[in-house]
Amino acid sequence: MIGYLFNLYKDTQVEKLGSMALVDDDAALAFKQVIRDLLDKDNERYSGWTLEIAEGDRRVASIGFGAERIN
Repeated sequence: MIGYLFNLYKDTQVEKLGSMALVDDDAALAFKQVIRDLLDKDNERYSGWTLEIAEGDRRVASIGFGAERIN
């Protein structure tokens, strides 16, 4: 199992969502969709925020919320 970190960023604000042990990057990317679905329900609050998924120092993926989507 590999430890993945999930954090939200907007400007200088950071919300640490936590970490999760997953089997590989594909599992982390699948979990990204779950987070996207949850945060999209509060689109006004999270508009402009970016979710970063990392494994150690390696960025696995990022996703923007609101008008600034990044896949």
